[in-house]
Amino acid sequence: MQMPTLIGSDAKLKKDDIKRYFNFCYERYERLFDIVKDPKAFYQKADPLRHPIIFYYGHTAYFYVNKLKLFKAIDEGINPKIESMFAVGVDEMSWDDLNEEHYRDKRV
Repeated sequence: MQMPTLIGSDAKLKKDDIKRYFNFCYERYERLFDIVKDPKAFYQKADPLRHPIIFYYGHTAYFYVNKLKLFKAIDEGINPKIESMFAVGVDEMSWDDLNEEHYRDKRV
């Protein structure tokens, strides 16, 4: 599928093209996680400077929710507690996003 352009004058057509492309790309992204056969693996760290796999799944989803909120395609997010956990960066800043205390509350 080819990435849509913003060239053209039909706003509804452009919106539909962008939505179709987003869904295509996000479905491909989700398939990356199909290789994880044991659900427990989602919660393990392959490297101490990296998050468990589940973080990357949620982080990308949150990124899109945040962008949709910014350009007012949606009015609010889904779950503020979960969104705050996945809003942190993906770099190796152990004082920030790798701090286990940010993820302790399991009552989300």
